[in-house]
Amino acid sequence: MRRSIRKILLSFKFRILFSYFVLISILLIWIGVYIFMNNKQRRLNLFTFHLTQLQDHYFESDRHLEHFVLTGFHEAPFYATGRQMDIDLFLEEQNNAINNLDELKTEAGKEHVAINDKLDKLIGLHKALADSVAQLKGLYLKKGFNVYGTEGLVHRYAHLLEDSFKISKVDILMLRRREKDFLLREDPKYATEFDQIIDKDIKVYAGSPGALKTLINYRNAFSDLVNCVHRIGISDRHGLYGNIQYTINQLDAQYLSANTSVTKMTTGLGTSFKKVLIDISIILLLLVVALSIILSDILTHGIKKLNKNIRLFIRSRFKEDGPEFDKLISGITEVEWLNKNFRLLRQTLRHTLTDLENSVNEEKKVSADLAATVAKLSVHMEEIEHQKRQIEKSEAKLNAFFNSATSCHIMVGGDLSVITFNRAAVTFIHDLFGKELRKGIHVLYFLNEEYIDRFIDDYQKALAGEFIREERLFTYPSGHGLWWEVSFVPAVDSSGKIFAVSFNATNINETKTHSNKIREQHDILLKIAHIQSHEIRGPVATMMGIMNIIRDEENFCAEYLAMLEEVAHAIDKRIHEIVDYTKQVS
Repeated sequence: MRRSIRKILLSFKFRILFSYFVLISILLIWIGVYIFMNNKQRRLNLFTFHLTQLQDHYFESDRHLEHFVLTGFHEAPFYATGRQMDIDLFLEEQNNAINNLDELKTEAGKEHVAINDKLDKLIGLHKALADSVAQLKGLYLKKGFNVYGTEGLVHRYAHLLEDSFKISKVDILMLRRREKDFLLREDPKYATEFDQIIDKDIKVYAGSPGALKTLINYRNAFSDLVNCVHRIGISDRHGLYGNIQYTINQLDAQYLSANTSVTKMTTGLGTSFKKVLIDISIILLLLVVALSIILSDILTHGIKKLNKNIRLFIRSRFKEDGPEFDKLISGITEVEWLNKNFRLLRQTLRHTLTDLENSVNEEKKVSADLAATVAKLSVHMEEIEHQKRQIEKSEAKLNAFFNSATSCHIMVGGDLSVITFNRAAVTFIHDLFGKELRKGIHVLYFLNEEYIDRFIDDYQKALAGEFIREERLFTYPSGHGLWWEVSFVPAVDSSGKIFAVSFNATNINETKTHSNKIREQHDILLKIAHIQSHEIRGPVATMMGIMNIIRDEENFCAEYLAMLEEVAHAIDKRIHEIVDYTKQVS
């Protein structure tokens, strides 16, 4: 068991695998460091994103507060239920922000981000802002608007004075004007003027208990309204609204400071990440190079010695042993096996060289015999070359005769492909079908449709052993026709088997035309002979008869002369016809 384990540990394969696992381990360490640093940076970026998102939600909530201050408190349901969508959403956003900041504190603690003090300040500011806005909501609910709250009470007392008591309209008008001017401009001077006018009216109407009580209530309600307006402080920014704006400005600055700090941390961590990654990469690279050098030296030490011994063995001209050979002791099993095989190879080569020397001597004898045989073969080859040149000359003459022939010759194989042809065949196919003739092409490539069926029929007959020969009139693309003598001849090999068909075409147009002309001339001569024997002889006989009558008459008659003239004209006409036919023959 121990021997097997030692054998495995000393094997070349184990050491290669060990080197491979060492390199894989180094690579995994690098990947692990990279993943750790990258996750750290990703989580910090996510923390920055959450903080920025929280700040964006806070900025969005400011819009609800502004909308409430401008128009939201005008809504009647606010004074009936004590709830208004804009200010309630603002307060809800502040509570959400406080909860989210608490979560960010927990996340910052996990990621070791040192901004808990800034987050605590943000939480405190959000709480203060929520308390201030809640107070602002209560003040607006108390202040009221139009017919609601304190402002509604002031309006009701003013209308009561106008409708129920005999108070000067001018005094009431002055009070209402100061009231409206104060509500529009929130200037304290209008409240002072209101107090001065109403105090004067209280003295004037001291004797009227109803009017006096209403004036005092009107003054007290207006004083409460003025107090609410001053506590809110929209115009002078010194009241509760001013404190809210101050808190909002502090929140803006604190959010900016927190974002700046986190951004710096993220940037610093990114720089540190790159630096650490570069340092680790360099260290691991140097470690890989060092391990590669050490392992390669360990793995190749025995092979180098074995290679040296093999080189010395070759230079010693394959001597079995020598003092310069290194004794190879290697810790690698495979190298030991190679060394054993090398020693066996040296011994085997020694015996093989001895056998080769004996074989060389025998080969020398055989070579001498072969030299004599080669000399004889050389003479025989010269004779064969001479015969080959004679055959080539004969083939050249035959090809020259074949190509110089005026007849067309095309040999078509059993698959209807062109085997060979002469020059006249190229011209014939080009002029008749407008195609280029090439070896190996199918005959259907250059045949026209009207000639394909007839060609295939004659070809099959010839392939069956029948000799086909006939005269045909071919019409060329230009419109003129030529007569050719066409033949299909079976081509037989040395065994007597038909392997192809020779298509031959000879131009007989001139001979055919001359023969037709002779035939036409013969017909014309026959017609002339007919005219002479029948048509000319009749008028002449008639004339002879008339002449006999004239001889029998004693006196000359004009009627006979006319008849003679008519016959003479008929003879003249026939003579002209004979002359015309004679011209046609010539």
